[in-house]
Amino acid sequence: LTTTVDQYKLSSLPTDGVTSVRFQPGKAAPQFLVASSWDCTVRIYDVASGSQRLYYQHSTPVLDTTFSDTVHVVSGSIDGELKLFDCNTNQNQTLGSCLRAISTMHYNSNIQACITGSWDCTVRIWDPRASVSSNATDSKGGAQSVHRQPNTVYTMDSIRNQLVVGTAGRHVLIWDLRQMHAPVEQRESSLRYQTR
Repeated sequence: LTTTVDQYKLSSLPTDGVTSVRFQPGKAAPQFLVASSWDCTVRIYDVASGSQRLYYQHSTPVLDTTFSDTVHVVSGSIDGELKLFDCNTNQNQTLGSCLRAISTMHYNSNIQACITGSWDCTVRIWDPRASVSSNATDSKGGAQSVHRQPNTVYTMDSIRNQLVVGTAGRHVLIWDLRQMHAPVEQRESSLRYQTR
C-alpha cells in the first residue's frame, strides 16, 4: 500500500462502483481487505502491499461481503445468491439463496453464523461451516432460519446477541439472536429519510 495523508492505494481495482469494504477480523494488524463491487467481483487485497491476492465472481453485482473467519469470505449478490470463498484453496461454493437481492450481511462470532438481510423482506441466519445445503431450493433457501421483516432490508449490524435491522419505511427492529421469534423492539427512525 502506498501511504499519503492517511490514504492507501490499491492495485487491480474493480471496474465499477465498490459496494462494501471489510478488514480481516481477529488481528491487531489485519493482513487482508475484502471489497465487493457492481462489476460482479469480490476482491481480496493484501493490506501491506496493496496488491490484489485473490478474487472470485458472481453472475450479478455483489452488494455486500464479509469475512466469516480469517480465511473465509461470504458474499451476497443481486440475484440472491450467497457464496462462501476459501482463501486457502481459492474455491467458492454457493451456501444458498434468497428470493431477491442480498443487500446487507454481518458475521456474528457469538453465534458463529452469517446473517443476511434481503430485498425479499427477510433476515436469514446461515452456518458457513456447514456443507452446501442439499435443501438450497427449500423455502429457507438453505438457511438455518428465516425471519420476516416489515419491509425491504437495507442495513443491519450485530454485536454479541443483539441484531439491529433497518428497513424501508424507516423501520428499525432490534432482535435478540438467541430468541428470534419476534423483535425485542420496533421503532420508526427519527431520521427524515429511510436508512440505507
